[in-house]
Amino acid sequence: MEAERGAPATLSTRTSTAWRFRSEHAEGDNPLPLPVSVIRFSPKLDARNTAPSGETYRIPVRVERQPGSSAGGVRHLTVETSFDDGATWSPAQIRKGQVVVNHPAVEGFVSLRAKAADTAGNIVEQTVIRAYRIASRN
Repeated sequence: MEAERGAPATLSTRTSTAWRFRSEHAEGDNPLPLPVSVIRFSPKLDARNTAPSGETYRIPVRVERQPGSSAGGVRHLTVETSFDDGATWSPAQIRKGQVVVNHPAVEGFVSLRAKAADTAGNIVEQTVIRAYRIASRN
């Protein structure tokens, strides 16, 4: 799934999510939920969706399974950050359910890219270009 937003939007200008999973025919008339997950970032931002530049910042992250599906628990999660709208990416550390992001000391935007695999072998990959803004606290 991909979406792109133009002006006047300045945040979440490009997003994409891709899933890899096994499915099979379900007997009967009741559909079964697909074994997919999503990655949720919950940065603490101000009213302008901005975090302080020039600081180490921690973003809570979690992987949510589709309720009622056969998706497994999280086996592996990686997160990358970009400060140039996805032209280059750098791996981010994850500590105790939080992504550690070292914001540069300039105004701009933070993009996030993540990949999670579950114990059943299902994979989700998500990218948010311009997930949030960074600026000085002044």
